[in-house]
Amino acid sequence: MSSSTQPLRRAFRTIQPNVPRVAVNKTVTINRPSLVLDAEPYKSRKQYIYSISDLLSFKSSAVPYTLPLAVICALSEKSEVPYKTPCKRIIKSEEDPKKLDTRHKQVSYGKVTEGYANYVKFVPVSERIRGDPKTPDIHQSCSKRSWDGQVRKWRRALHAFDDIKTKEELDEVRKRLVVINATPNKLKVPSTEPIHRARMLDSNYIPRSLTFDDLE
Repeated sequence: MSSSTQPLRRAFRTIQPNVPRVAVNKTVTINRPSLVLDAEPYKSRKQYIYSISDLLSFKSSAVPYTLPLAVICALSEKSEVPYKTPCKRIIKSEEDPKKLDTRHKQVSYGKVTEGYANYVKFVPVSERIRGDPKTPDIHQSCSKRSWDGQVRKWRRALHAFDDIKTKEELDEVRKRLVVINATPNKLKVPSTEPIHRARMLDSNYIPRSLTFDDLE
């Protein structure tokens, strides 16, 4: 008899026929390391949903610590970049004495008109609104074309005050100013495009050469 079958034979000998078997509950003890998880901080913490632009606009210290590693790296790289103060826009002023003298004369001619006298009389500085005549600044840096347009618009607006006699007529004058400001200037430079086009189509046209006397 082999030694491997002896336990099995002993078990069969203990079995008694026609005898009811009683179930026995046995406790099995398994030695495992205990793991305790405290889930309360995760349940009580508010869940946040951030977009990429929001995450990049936050400081690294203000962002929740449950962010992906790529986002944390992007925030750390952004914090290392030195902040540059945006440059303030430098407003240039006209310094040419000839231009300043010419502009001063043009503004002086407008201030001696009857319209300007009535405008100053019936509309003090504290009561002026948007759309009222505004004296062009002679020190602004702009082209001659832009300056002439501002002076022309200012003089046209002053003419609306030529016939004003009482302050009650101010509303009618301001209504007229709305139309004047919306109307484009009638003084337009004639277009030379048709002339150039006709010269291009004319095969016999020969451009005239200029001399130094023509340029003077």
